[in-house]
Amino acid sequence: MRRILIEHARKRGAAKRGAGRPLLSLTGVADLVSDASESEILSLDSAIKRMEGVMPDAAAVVRLRFYAGLSVANVALVLEVSERTVIREWTYARAWLARELGEDVSPE
Repeated sequence: MRRILIEHARKRGAAKRGAGRPLLSLTGVADLVSDASESEILSLDSAIKRMEGVMPDAAAVVRLRFYAGLSVANVALVLEVSERTVIREWTYARAWLARELGEDVSPE
């Protein structure tokens, strides 16, 4: 899902810069991505890549929670860690992203 959202935002941005290519219709994704959120998606992806250098485990939790929509329990199963570890990494990641992006990040 992450790659789809990022590629969709890039393609729309390229079209705005005069690439002249027709937009591809991505069923369902177009509803998730509005014109206002294209730069936000790219900024978030960039911030997550930077987070990987600092805390790769927290970045993995963010990707699973945000892009895949997994619950804390499911992320714990996928990463083979405790739910408490996922909660700790998620809390850290939200605060880190809020600082990096200069925005408020919702608790869930």
